[in-house]
Amino acid sequence: MQPFFYVDQGFPEILELGIQGYQDDFYWDRFDDRRHGETYEDNLFATLEQVAAEDLVWNLCSHDHGTATAEVFFETKGRWLGAVIERALQLGVRFASPPDLYEELKAAR
Repeated sequence: MQPFFYVDQGFPEILELGIQGYQDDFYWDRFDDRRHGETYEDNLFATLEQVAAEDLVWNLCSHDHGTATAEVFFETKGRWLGAVIERALQLGVRFASPPDLYEELKAAR
C-alpha cells in the first residue's frame, strides 16, 4: 500500500501512510513462511530490494517492547535495524520523516 490522501472521502488534507510487512521481528518469527530466507533480516532485505527497484515508500515500523535494557535492544532489534539502514543506503533508498513526506506529497498533487 502506498500513501494516499483521503480526497474521495472528503478529507483531502489527510494522508494515509500505511505500514507494510511485519511490524516486528516477533511477528515475522511467528507467522512468516520463510520464502525470503531464514532470518528477519533476509525478509527486510527482500523488501528493500523491491522498494528500491519500484521506487516505493516503505514505512518500516517497530516497537521496543521486549527489549528491557539497552543491551537486549542492541542484541536483537539494534542488530537488524543497523543492517537495514546500511543496506538501504547501499541501494540508494531515500529516508524521509512523515512530516517531510506529507509536505512533499501534498506539493506534488
